[in-house]
Amino acid sequence: MKKTHQKADGTYVDEKARVIAEKYDELLQERMAQMQLFDGENSTMNPLTIEEKNKIYVQVIFLILHLFSL
Repeated sequence: MKKTHQKADGTYVDEKARVIAEKYDELLQERMAQMQLFDGENSTMNPLTIEEKNKIYVQVIFLILHLFSL
């Protein structure tokens, strides 16, 4: 996902791309923390599926589109 929003030198292509990437990372970490709480501290944490990651990305895009359209 970051490859889409970053230049070869690692900088973001624009401000919107930076916000998208940061918000995606934030929501991804929140979801993983929720899974860990739900599964318990001693259980093995399963990685998120592609579908779950895509759902988070879509949420971010809708949020960013709303924010940048104001």
